[in-house]
Amino acid sequence: MDNEALSRVIDEANRKRQGKQAQTGATQTPTTAAGKRYDQAKLERDLKFHGIERRFLGVTLASIEQRLPANENIRRNFSYVKQYAMHLPEHISRGEGIIMAGGYGTMKTSMAVAVLRHQLAGGNGGGYLVPMATMIDNLFTMRSRDRDEAARYEERLRITPLLIIDDLGSENTAQDWITAKTDSIITERYNRLLPTIITTNFSAKDLSDTYGGRILDRIKSSCYYLEFHGGSERRALGIETI
Repeated sequence: MDNEALSRVIDEANRKRQGKQAQTGATQTPTTAAGKRYDQAKLERDLKFHGIERRFLGVTLASIEQRLPANENIRRNFSYVKQYAMHLPEHISRGEGIIMAGGYGTMKTSMAVAVLRHQLAGGNGGGYLVPMATMIDNLFTMRSRDRDEAARYEERLRITPLLIIDDLGSENTAQDWITAKTDSIITERYNRLLPTIITTNFSAKDLSDTYGGRILDRIKSSCYYLEFHGGSERRALGIETI
């Protein structure tokens, strides 16, 4: 083979190799993107299983710290919540929770979510977050549809290592069975030394008037009590952003 023929063979081989590399590079990007989509979908499924919905996917202790408002009360309460999270295994072992009480929009739910995310990331056991109105609705609809399903759901509320009840008091408390069921779940967790984190717009007096002094006494003796003050930190959507 003369030099010219050899050169043509080498050039052809180089073109084929470059074509394969380009093809490989073209397929790597979608594969990587698909992997990221899979990871995101898995994260969403895992968090949803623990009661954390899509709105709170980006909520962690670190993300809250980066966007704390000027409100000194909220900043101080966050420091307490963060301190609690940093020593979460010890608090869980002693059955110690938190009750965050105060006006709406003061980041109580976000802080509760961040504690649960910290719990899940640390591998210290599971946990479950449920809005109070959703919990009652689930208990009611499951009971009428499938009593075994309702029993399993209620058992999860009673034995999960860390239960977060969001917005206690938002349910229809005029029905006796609701306050009785709430009393039963909180009391059993209290007796089992299982911590409960509660967020509520109710004052201590409102809680006592609604659920009775006995249940409030148990909550306060097993939960650190934080009062939140100030207006809502939520911001309305600006029409100019449409």
